[in-house]
Amino acid sequence: MNSGPLRIAALLLLAARPAAAAEPPAANLWACGVGDVQELCTLTREDQDDRTKQPIDWDRVTVRDRARRSAVTELIRSRPMRTAGDYFHAALVMQHGEKWEDFAAAHILSTRGLQLAPSDQNLQRMVAASWDRMMHAMGHSQWFGTNSFRNRDGTTQPKEKRPDLLPEALIDLWSRPWIFPE
Repeated sequence: MNSGPLRIAALLLLAARPAAAAEPPAANLWACGVGDVQELCTLTREDQDDRTKQPIDWDRVTVRDRARRSAVTELIRSRPMRTAGDYFHAALVMQHGEKWEDFAAAHILSTRGLQLAPSDQNLQRMVAASWDRMMHAMGHSQWFGTNSFRNRDGTTQPKEKRPDLLPEALIDLWSRPWIFPE
């Protein structure tokens, strides 16, 4: 089992010193802010381009996703991440993973980003979406209902939520739609 990205993300979160004053995030974290690591911004743009150009060739996208996750892992090992945007971009790429460790890394990264920008709707959504993907990868129900998954026969699974574990208001808050740049 390769848990390298998970270990790196956990170490980043644990080693992070509380910010004296959280940096204001970019107007929209999907866009690249002035202080963001440009390589992470590029990887995020490529990730999203692969998902918006029709028709999507998922076999090719999967190969490119693996390469992007590897690049993110190397970047977070070698470059300091300082902004909420950095953590959002790294988490976005990691959450398009294939195993629970990828989703766990995305969850930890987005959680750190949310510490820097606690009211950012996209980071709230990323924390919830990465948690849901991690739960699904481990054979459990989603808690926030943020992801669409298909059964083996191609039918869509219901978007389950866990109001038995979390207040409905929190589920609703963190599962709000993404806010894309205009």
